[in-house]
Amino acid sequence: MSQRKPLSKGDVIHGFGAGAFGRDHWGCVRISETGADWVRATDEDGRISSAEGVRSLMILMRERDEGKCPSRQEGDECPMDSFVQLTDSGQFVMVDKDELWGLKNL
Repeated sequence: MSQRKPLSKGDVIHGFGAGAFGRDHWGCVRISETGADWVRATDEDGRISSAEGVRSLMILMRERDEGKCPSRQEGDECPMDSFVQLTDSGQFVMVDKDELWGLKNL
């Protein structure tokens, strides 16, 4: 069994996440908070999903490392590609790529 890197802020979980966030969760998310046995993640609309327990975290680590983005498989861009950290507090914000380019070149 290979050792996986623990989940951390900024990690992306694509698609369903093998059900670790619950049966009604479908979209890609970015991890926004972590604890000893829990994580919170935010989707492109700012909705928060939570998972807790060692089993769920192990599933999410596998999905982070091996999961495929359903949007990319359909030829679209992953919504998390433009979801970036803009604050020191670790808050993630959706940013248009053109706006982001402008911010980097101020």
